[in-house]
Amino acid sequence: MKAKNDAKGIAPNVATVTFNNDPGKGTQKTNTVENYFPLTPSKKVEQNGKDVNGRNDGPKGSATAPLNAGSEVQYLVTQKWHTKGVDIASDHYKQFNIQDPVEARLTYKEGSARVIDMSTGKDITSEGTLTYDSNSRTLKWEASADFLSKNLLDGREIQLIFTAKTPLQSEKNIDNQAVVAVDNVSNKTNVVTIGVDPNLPQVIVPRTGSTHLVTILVVSLVLLVLATLSYVVLKFN
Repeated sequence: MKAKNDAKGIAPNVATVTFNNDPGKGTQKTNTVENYFPLTPSKKVEQNGKDVNGRNDGPKGSATAPLNAGSEVQYLVTQKWHTKGVDIASDHYKQFNIQDPVEARLTYKEGSARVIDMSTGKDITSEGTLTYDSNSRTLKWEASADFLSKNLLDGREIQLIFTAKTPLQSEKNIDNQAVVAVDNVSNKTNVVTIGVDPNLPQVIVPRTGSTHLVTILVVSLVLLVLATLSYVVLKFN
């Protein structure tokens, strides 16, 4: 018996029965049962609304150049739901959660996480339990049974968004991957990667000759002003 997961998350499952382990006595196939798998979730990393995945270790000014160290980025984890009658027979999910282990070099911005129903744009964070475990550095949103029972499987997309601060020092290959569980079957997202470098201002030290020239010009102007004032005083006396 083999089951293959196709693009829609359906795996036709058919068994073959033999009698007394003797194929010569005849075989018979069972009915077909369709198993439904979670659709693959996706992950993005953005800065100021722009996709920065791959901004890691490229040359300065290029599309792959590192981000500024200490800047903030937003991570977005999106899971599309099945659609009843299209790629699933059920009306509702019984369990649904999104988990995102925050990479050790990043700092989760407390209170920044929220969950959005992309079909309506509504913030549904309160329709479940949102937690951050500082020991495992894992952010998790678990949908409530009440929310799941009231929402039909209609192909909507659920998105977890949160902000993290990048390290102050130069770091590369900061990878991040989330996991979504649907009816207790887990599926991983793609991996997103960024790097950071300090963006220190360039310090320009004037040459000694230039400084000396400026000093001479200032002194000359002062002497000229004094000489002019002296002339005016003498003329009117």
